Amino acid sequence: MWTRIITGVILAAAVILLILYMPAVPPKAVIAAIVALAAHECARMILPAHPSSSPAFATLLALGLAVAAMFGPRDFATLVVAVPAALMASFVFYLWHRHSLEVVLGQVASTFLTAVYCGLLLSFLGLIRDLPDGPLWLFLVLGSTFGADTGAYIAGRLFGRHKLAPHISPGKTVEGLFGGIVMSVLWALACRVFISSQIRIQDCLIVGI
Repeated sequence: MWTRIITGVILAAAVILLILYMPAVPPKAVIAAIVALAAHECARMILPAHPSSSPAFATLLALGLAVAAMFGPRDFATLVVAVPAALMASFVFYLWHRHSLEVVLGQVASTFLTAVYCGLLLSFLGLIRDLPDGPLWLFLVLGSTFGADTGAYIAGRLFGRHKLAPHISPGKTVEGLFGGIVMSVLWALACRVFISSQIRIQDCLIVGI
């Protein structure tokens, strides 16, 4: 348990230092690399087990959404175009293989979910980075995320008795869930005390939960 905690702390510190002290473009490149890794892993897990399923294509779409969001024009129109384009590209790619409708719909849904979940959502890290005091806001968001993961792991190992979703992740427990929420909220409150009093109590609760 302690090995995982120490490793997590080191990785968290490395990411936080990268965000705080590097100029804007390199962190966005790092975020794009993280998007690629996350999308490939996600696609491998959820794409239907079929020879024509392509984690590489899902990864490419996720990267496309991330790049459009982080480096494209800062307006809603960019996402209005990029998100439907990703969906249509998924349909065209898998309909081209001419398999059964059931297989194609599963592939399209899984590919589109991967692109939006990994590509679009992770790209907001780059957008937050560009805000006034963006590195500090990222410190809040990422720190709360690492805190939730660490708190859930510790609480689950020490007090975990009730399974949360055994059919999805057998190791997750209800106690771990609440431990993660508590640790995440505490991190957000600490950021309010030591970084910026502009962070409201309700903001800490929202970020933590």
